[in-house]
Amino acid sequence: KKEKKKKKKKKKKKKKKKKKKKKKKKKKKKKKKKKKKKKKKKKEKRKKKK
Repeated sequence: KKEKKKKKKKKKKKKKKKKKKKKKKKKKKKKKKKKKKKKKKKKEKRKKKK
């Protein structure tokens, strides 16, 4: 009897499909210009004595 060589079955690897990620469009934020507040100088009101 001849010895039969057992053939090893190669397992086929399943290829995983990569999901493509959708790129989200970034909205550009507009920079708001800060307005400088002018400080009003308070005039000193002198009360006149009647």
